Amino acid sequence: MAGITDAVQFFDGLLAEARSREAILAQAAVAIRGTVAVRFPGGDRIVRVSPAIKPHFSRPPTRVNYHAPDGLHVWHQDAHEEVPDDFLPRLAVALRIAAHWDRAPNDGNHAIQTLFHAEAAPAPKTAALAELSLLPQQPVRVLAIAGSEKPAERFVEQCTQSSELYGRMTFPKHEAMLVSAAFTPEPVGPPPPGVLAAFSGVFPAERADRALRNAQDALRFTTLTRQRSPLHLARDTGWRNGGELHGIAALTSLPRDRLRALEDVQILEQLRKAHGDRVLHVLEAFATTTSVRGAGSELYMHRNTVAHWVRKAEEAFGYSLSQPYARAVLFVSLCMHHLVYRSPEVTP
Repeated sequence: MAGITDAVQFFDGLLAEARSREAILAQAAVAIRGTVAVRFPGGDRIVRVSPAIKPHFSRPPTRVNYHAPDGLHVWHQDAHEEVPDDFLPRLAVALRIAAHWDRAPNDGNHAIQTLFHAEAAPAPKTAALAELSLLPQQPVRVLAIAGSEKPAERFVEQCTQSSELYGRMTFPKHEAMLVSAAFTPEPVGPPPPGVLAAFSGVFPAERADRALRNAQDALRFTTLTRQRSPLHLARDTGWRNGGELHGIAALTSLPRDRLRALEDVQILEQLRKAHGDRVLHVLEAFATTTSVRGAGSELYMHRNTVAHWVRKAEEAFGYSLSQPYARAVLFVSLCMHHLVYRSPEVTP
């Protein structure tokens, strides 16, 4: 193990073979014919002793320590070979990478649970970030997937293969994945029938709990029908972007019973029962465009047909929808109706 190049090549070779943390420690102990140990931030220590020797505990150990900036602590002692100066720093890097590989595919690992928990104390969150090789201010997103069990499971696996995954966690009604901020839905493609998909805006890794909530909020504004829903995109990819929710996301914190009791929500449900979902699609287009003509163009519908359904709604509401403020109220009412009657149940 003499020389810097030897240490670099040694650990790079282990990583190239996709060795686990346990295997890397074992091979490192064999290489120096001594004892090698690691303590991860907030975790237990792991010690490996070379099978070629027996540790001498009857005398003070000749121990060399290295403390990484992220809190990872590695050391070796009783080495029977010359150990290069960069051995421990390179070991720390290899263990950090292997820890990321070990944890990323697992559901519900402790680090992700900690980061997703809004009430977690700063120290455990710092340790969780280190375990996942994340910096506190590193930009990340959270994906949220729900729907039919088998199609959703396959789509989750598709997402993990197309993005830089740091960890994933299974909730009773949906799956959440912490990924790089570089994630975009285009390489993954639209969710299949029966599957809902959403992603959060960009958040610093230390606020992953907020990213989770944003993704969950976005998921509630999706619809299995792949037809129109409030906050729709002109080119609907099937994904809802939580970064586009803005203040409307606050509606998701209101209990469904409270939303259901609102008069405008009840009127919209009466219209839906009397005339079908089409009336809601028309009203959504009318509320999010500037005119009857604009709504008709977006729906590929004659403007007279749009005007007919708008008049039906005005009769039911008892006021004109021609003014911008009235259309804004209509839009909020449509969002609340969606959360009551068309939104998936995704709360943890």
